[in-house]
Amino acid sequence: YEDYCRLKQKRKLFQNEQDLRSYLFNAGVKFSENPNIFITVKMKDFVVCINTDYRNFSFNSELIRLALIDYECQIEINFENETLIK
Repeated sequence: YEDYCRLKQKRKLFQNEQDLRSYLFNAGVKFSENPNIFITVKMKDFVVCINTDYRNFSFNSELIRLALIDYECQIEINFENETLIK
């Protein structure tokens, strides 16, 4: 448990929204112009919404999860009126 707490305290943070968006874009996340699904990434000081569609949803959600595994954040998935929290 103590090791877990130490790892959790060492988690990384992004400075601003643009840094997070650039990081996700460089990781391969595909942003959609006609979104059906919204993946919201909540950091300590700000929130970024990634617009995606059904075709790219699985790909994007897995990339985001893996890209942010070492970061302190909460990921929410909004399906046009429903919300899931990871």
